[in-house]
Amino acid sequence: MQVESRKFGITRGTKQGDPMSPSLFNAVLETVFQKLKQRWDKQQFGIAFNNSTGQLSNLRFADDVILVATSRAHLKQMIQDLLREAAKVGLQMNMGETKILTNGESHATAGGSIRIDGQSHEIIAGSVGTMYLGRYLSVQDSMQTELEHRLQKAWRAFFAHKKHLCNKPSSVQNRLKLFNAVVTAAMLYGCGTWTLNKGPVAKTTD
Repeated sequence: MQVESRKFGITRGTKQGDPMSPSLFNAVLETVFQKLKQRWDKQQFGIAFNNSTGQLSNLRFADDVILVATSRAHLKQMIQDLLREAAKVGLQMNMGETKILTNGESHATAGGSIRIDGQSHEIIAGSVGTMYLGRYLSVQDSMQTELEHRLQKAWRAFFAHKKHLCNKPSSVQNRLKLFNAVVTAAMLYGCGTWTLNKGPVAKTTD
């Protein structure tokens, strides 16, 4: 039999690394976004997705959140709504880490900014992009941009461990293990989400 306890105040959060921390945080944030999604669906904020009745207005992974809007006005309102609802449960957005991307007609040379609560937030050009969950997120040729980014990461990992990878006294087997652990891992990070498409097939001659 489950009984609801009396209300009590929470004066401190969980410790860093506490296994309960992610679950508690996700539960609180889910409550916030349930309220917001109902409001945003009524206002038709976001984009229609897969012929569903609702709108796709946000993507979340723990505290890394993407808001999806079709105009600057909608986005500004959504951020203000999120700031207000998050504050009610003791959460704050890191506005310094907030980035704005656009895929509008002039996305390659996007400019301007959105001013929210006295702070100005730059609208990043689609050709520049920004990091999200370890991936270089860009609205202009996103897959090619990410592949180039992963190659850079792999080369960086190689040169960081070049001394050991090219150490001839070490066995080839051990060097290959190190290569797979640091270089291959850097190159293939997130490859399960890469978009596959049909492209030209390279032909070889005997």
